[in-house]
Amino acid sequence: MRFGIGLPGTGMVMKKSLMMILLAGLLSGCGFFGGDDGGVSETAILRGQIPNTELTEESMITLAAGFEDAGDLTSALRLYAHVVSENPDNLEAQLGLARVYEGASAYNLARRGYGLAFELAPDNGEAAAGVAVGLIRSNETRSARILLKNFLATEGRDADVLNIFGVLLDLEGQHEIAQITYMRALDLRANDVQVMNNLALSFGLSGDFAAGIALMEDMDRQGRVDRQHVRNLAILHALAGNPERAAFVAASFYEGLEQEGLVALFERILLLDPVTRRRVVLLGESPSVLPELSPEPEPEPEPEAPVLAPEPESEMDPEPESLVPPFRPAPSPTGLYWVQIGAFQRAGQLQLAWDILAERFSSALSALRPHIQPFESGDRGHFTRLLVGGYDRIEVARDQCAQFKGAGLDCFVVFASEALEQLPRE
Repeated sequence: MRFGIGLPGTGMVMKKSLMMILLAGLLSGCGFFGGDDGGVSETAILRGQIPNTELTEESMITLAAGFEDAGDLTSALRLYAHVVSENPDNLEAQLGLARVYEGASAYNLARRGYGLAFELAPDNGEAAAGVAVGLIRSNETRSARILLKNFLATEGRDADVLNIFGVLLDLEGQHEIAQITYMRALDLRANDVQVMNNLALSFGLSGDFAAGIALMEDMDRQGRVDRQHVRNLAILHALAGNPERAAFVAASFYEGLEQEGLVALFERILLLDPVTRRRVVLLGESPSVLPELSPEPEPEPEPEAPVLAPEPESEMDPEPESLVPPFRPAPSPTGLYWVQIGAFQRAGQLQLAWDILAERFSSALSALRPHIQPFESGDRGHFTRLLVGGYDRIEVARDQCAQFKGAGLDCFVVFASEALEQLPRE
């Protein structure tokens, strides 16, 4: 399962052209398994020149996997599709077919394929991760989270599932926890290219551009360079505010409309809202509209000398208004639905985080009181949630979270079965 490999700005062009190739391959193979017997060769089999009687299902799947690894999706599709048509219960063929559809950006077909594979083997990590990918692409992130967490709880750690769970956390803006999740996946499958790509993108989204670029360049030195790698390295340069370097990197693999679409994205990626930017970077989605580049601002005129206000008549000057909303102790709200705006391992980070958020998002947070909720996060240990709200209905909490996201503040709704403690003022 790969994320971050789409071509923003040219996604539809690639999807249509690649799917036309796949369909042409299938149509030209109508007589795929007919013909006179003769000297058997893999190429001849794929061209429909000989019968397939000498090939077992296992042999066809092995051949298909080889073509898939080589990027020949048409040949891989024809072999996987034939095995599935003969034996729909063949798990490896179902998974292979789903991967090919995903590689061709046929996401609805891929979601169906992974769903069928998951029905055959609910304990298969690749199938579970594939179903979660489909849910994420459809904005059904809550369902994806439930599926992934339930799988990890019942089946234990799995590199594919941890990888997609990391992507989900990154999409929610929880980059630090996402990076820990990717590293857990790498503990299970060292040097996995997909996980390392997602980890590098996570570094970039969290502002650690140097770490992300260094990881990608280290993969360069290991010879792991392909279109996905080049696209992601270019994206990291664009996130770091260097669209010219991003365009130079992309030019080594992309040309024509693909290159033009990427260059347009590189120039505007920092103008996208945070949610859209994360989906473009991680899922390869094309934003519906790229923001216009702002013209160069004209120089502002020299300011006139300020007019000094008269001194106040009172003996004591009034206190300057604080940028942080005043903290007034209040009873804990009685509702059970809360909006999480952060989670921290060290208690000392909570007050500082609230002060920073309250200053940056004063219009959204000024009327709210921060509350806290401790929780255990598996191997990662003890965390404390930073929450606001306490709403009686989940719809109200979701509306509040949507307003936060509109203002650029990441959040999600959580449920608390008991009253929560208000954040103590230090």
